[in-house]
Amino acid sequence: MLHPHLPEDLKSFSKHLFATFLGLLMALGLEQWAEHRRENRLAHSFLENIQADLIWNLKAVKELEVTFAACQETDKAALTQLEAVLVARSKGQNPPIIERKGSYRADFRFSTSAWDAAKASGAFRHLPPSLLQELSEMFSQMKRIEDIQDRLLGSRQLEMFITFFGEDWNTLDTQGQQGVCEGLRFIRGTNDNWRRVCKGMIPELEKKTALVEEALRKF
Repeated sequence: MLHPHLPEDLKSFSKHLFATFLGLLMALGLEQWAEHRRENRLAHSFLENIQADLIWNLKAVKELEVTFAACQETDKAALTQLEAVLVARSKGQNPPIIERKGSYRADFRFSTSAWDAAKASGAFRHLPPSLLQELSEMFSQMKRIEDIQDRLLGSRQLEMFITFFGEDWNTLDTQGQQGVCEGLRFIRGTNDNWRRVCKGMIPELEKKTALVEEALRKF
């Protein structure tokens, strides 16, 4: 309460100053509230996009697991035929015809654009640290798998196989067919490893998708 003996003009000025100060505090509070709400909406939007990427990646990994299993049979059949051709050639006999059929593996290519965009935006500070850790580990694992795959595709064991993959293997010379055989043996081993990787990733991706769904409900 202002002192009763203060001049009226000073009282009026003090009231005006207090009202101005109070108005600034309210305006600042409203601005911070609006900014917090805007950032929350932005984080929610990024989280929805991350969820969409996780769902897409889960579907892709499930399909890859089936493909890798089918490739094991395809590669086994192709390798058996090529080995029979090489044996026949070594004996001076007419080689059997190589019939290529069945599935061949696809590459690991994960969708991570939503995660990368969210990191760049700074929206992560509005998400629970435990969820961020789970998601960070998942997307880091995807990146490592892609890197390993790219290194394997550039390996010596696959060099000739990739070179001759699109050609008619019946028309290759002995060296070319031997190179394809070596590549197929290498691929059979890696495909079996990739199938196990897919099998292990499926429950992890399902878990991360469920965690994001739970976080979205809390926004």
